[in-house]
Amino acid sequence: MTNITVTTKTGKQVVLTNSGRGITANIPCMSLDLGPVGLIEGGVRNTFPKMIGGQSRHVEMMFDESQMAAVQDLFAAMHANVEMTSIVERDHATHVAKINRAMNA
Repeated sequence: MTNITVTTKTGKQVVLTNSGRGITANIPCMSLDLGPVGLIEGGVRNTFPKMIGGQSRHVEMMFDESQMAAVQDLFAAMHANVEMTSIVERDHATHVAKINRAMNA
């Protein structure tokens, strides 16, 4: 897992974590775990709505250009992890299929 701490345009620090399967966000100063987030223009947005102040809502966090570069690098690393994993899984499935065909022949 890779963590980065970035600061939003409003001055809140956000910890973004690359779990290898996706990016999750946590806002420590608010004790708020947003769960999975997706990349949007200028920032990130939580995938699933959270109950905040009695209302279910999506949270968008916007970053300045220097912070956004780090966020985009984290998402690029996550996409590379997912692609590499899918290639390994595809190769493994092909190998297992060959073994099964040989055993059933």
